Amino acid sequence: MNTMFFSIAALFYFQGIYAQKSIEGSFLSDKKATEKIWKIEYKEISIYTPGFINEDKATLYISDDYSFCKTEFKESAYSAEDLMASDDSILVIDDDNFDESFNEIVVNRNEKTLTEYLFEDMVLKNKFAVEESLPEMKWELLEEKKRIGNYNCEKAKTVFRGRMYEVWYTPEIPLSSGPWKFNGLPGLVLSARDIQGIYSWEAISVTNHVEEGFDFLKNINNKPDFTKISYRDYDKKVVAAHKDRNRVFNTRAEGVMITTTVGTKREPINEWRTETEF
Repeated sequence: MNTMFFSIAALFYFQGIYAQKSIEGSFLSDKKATEKIWKIEYKEISIYTPGFINEDKATLYISDDYSFCKTEFKESAYSAEDLMASDDSILVIDDDNFDESFNEIVVNRNEKTLTEYLFEDMVLKNKFAVEESLPEMKWELLEEKKRIGNYNCEKAKTVFRGRMYEVWYTPEIPLSSGPWKFNGLPGLVLSARDIQGIYSWEAISVTNHVEEGFDFLKNINNKPDFTKISYRDYDKKVVAAHKDRNRVFNTRAEGVMITTTVGTKREPINEWRTETEF
């Protein structure tokens, strides 16, 4: 189920391997990056409204040339009525676009480019291949250390496009990669969360040999129905569409004024936009 919150509410939308083991078991495998392809599975959590937890699965493949991260969305158990009952200040519009939910992120590690394949289900109702240079994340490396599974990890934090993230990465897997868009650290990200507690990723399995292989080029080049667009143009297009829809609604409605806020988005602001409500 995909939904939209207006006014003070935030946008809300529901969104065989070599060793398929629990986090403890998979982390006991050879930790040297001797194989061409790594596969990491993450539990991906989003909590847009307190008490309503959305749990999805993200799978990351990494080779010498590419990384590919795909989120598999689970249909939410919560209805629009449940959400509105939890807070009478919000209005939820159920768009019923769960079947269209889609998110894949491809990084060309040599050219340092990133393409996010997604279905914009709020206002544009279309598939896009959103292209940008690999975004720079300015990390602060911290002294805290801990073990995750069988890996020694170190802590780091960054503020990226309006949201502060804390992550644990392991230098024992010297791959500057992670779930979603995380990059730029001297090791693989195994755990990440934003300090507001809305988003988090936790590795549940790590393998460095994928028996059946993974065809990066096939997964990258088989999306002719996705419209290519730059990240900046995509952002402007989405904001303009929200403003247009709100303007039409507010013109027709008497005594009701709606706005859209993107404050709970993973990237609430960016390099050219600081506005989060429109």
